[in-house]
Amino acid sequence: MAVIAYFLPVCNTPSGGVKVILQHVELLRANGINAVAFAPPNFKYFLETSAPIIFMNEGFIKVPSKSFLVFPEVERTAVESVSASDDIYRVVFCQNHYEMSRGALSDAKGFRLHDVFACSDVIAEAICNTFKVRNVPVVPAPVSKIFKPLEKKLRTIAFMPRKMPDLVERLKNLIPESSLWSWIPIDGQCEEDVARILGYASVFLSLSHREGLGLPPLEAMAAGCIIAGFHGGGGRSYATAENGFWHDEGDIIGVAKSLRRSINLSDEKTDPFSQMIDEGRRTADNFSMDKVEKDLLMYWRSRIRIAGRQEADYQIHSGL
Repeated sequence: MAVIAYFLPVCNTPSGGVKVILQHVELLRANGINAVAFAPPNFKYFLETSAPIIFMNEGFIKVPSKSFLVFPEVERTAVESVSASDDIYRVVFCQNHYEMSRGALSDAKGFRLHDVFACSDVIAEAICNTFKVRNVPVVPAPVSKIFKPLEKKLRTIAFMPRKMPDLVERLKNLIPESSLWSWIPIDGQCEEDVARILGYASVFLSLSHREGLGLPPLEAMAAGCIIAGFHGGGGRSYATAENGFWHDEGDIIGVAKSLRRSINLSDEKTDPFSQMIDEGRRTADNFSMDKVEKDLLMYWRSRIRIAGRQEADYQIHSGL
C-alpha cells in the first residue's frame, strides 16, 4: 500500500515548521489517508502528536511503489537518494522561502521534483519569481484550537525571544514606563503552556524574523492579544493595519511606540481596542484547523489524480 511520507528536519528545539508537518500527517490520517513522518536518528520533538514517526536509524527507508515523498525546503541528500526512482512522486513542502535555495528547489530538474507547495502566499510568490514556476499551491499552517482568550491580565506582554534575544532590553530602554509592565518570555514551553500565556497576555510582541509565514502572531490573535512588532516578511500574508501594529525589520523606534499604544489600548478597552481584537481573531480564523484540513485534502486529492493514481491506493492499513 502506497504512503504519503513527510520528511522531518533535524530538530533540537521547539519548531513551528515541524509542528505543521506533523499536523499534516495527523489530518491526513484522520481522513483515512496513509500518511507518516520520517525522522533523522537525532530528531527530538517537544509536542505531543498522534502522527506515526518512523526513525531512519539505518539510512533511507524503502517505501512502496506510487508513494509520495514530501521533503522540507532545505533537504538535498534525501531527495537525491530517490531522484532516480520512476515510481516515487517527489514533492517539496516549503515553509520558508529564505531557506529554499539550500535545498532541492535550486535544481528541481536535476532532482526530478514533481511538485512544490507552500504554507503562505508570500512563499508561493517567492518560488514563482525565483524559480520561474507558474503555480504553487498554498496550504496554510493551522492555528490550533487550543489558542483562545482567557481572563486577561493588564499590562502583560508575551514575547518569543529566540530570534531577537537582545531586542527586548533595547525596547525596554526606549520605554520609561516598561518597568511597570509584566514581560513574559515564551521559550521552550509546551504548547499548552504557550496557549495559557497567550490567553492571559494583553499584548503580544512579535519578534518575527525571516519568516515564511509566522505562526506565533496568529496564535496570539486567536488568544485575543493585541499584536505589536515585526511582520518578519512572511507575516505580510495576514498583517493589516486593522489587526495589529506592524513594522518592517529594523524599525525599533516604531515598535516601541506601538507597544506603548497597545498597552494603553488594552488599559482603556475602548472601541478601537475591541475592533482590533475582533479583527485579529477573524484573521486567525482564516487559518483554522478546519479550513486547513479542507485545503490539505484538496491539494493531496488533486495530486493523486494528476499522478494518475486512485485515493484507494493510499488508504490506511496496518503498515507501510
